[in-house]
Amino acid sequence: MRGGRGVTPKISRKRASLLEMIKKVKRIDTQTTRKTIIKHLKKLIKIAHNFATDKSLSLKDRREWARLEAYLAQTLNSIAKTYDMMQIKRQVEELKRLVDQELREGAREA
Repeated sequence: MRGGRGVTPKISRKRASLLEMIKKVKRIDTQTTRKTIIKHLKKLIKIAHNFATDKSLSLKDRREWARLEAYLAQTLNSIAKTYDMMQIKRQVEELKRLVDQELREGAREA
């Protein structure tokens, strides 16, 4: 029974490598999107800060702008942490690959 519960579809090597390539492209797009969002959030934080410190606005309005600035900063921090984690994860994967490569080459020489 195809597509049923508990049945794992078989994936050819060619498809598996294609899936890996798609995952990498998806990861790159995600990181690019995060960079763009971070850039826009920084601009919005500056705008909110300018309004929050504008003495010509009422205290109530400045509080609202300050609240918005804080929320934007929290959002930026959250996205930046995720971005950093993705960078670290990518570096760890590269290190694992290099270690595996060295171990294979060492085994061949022995």
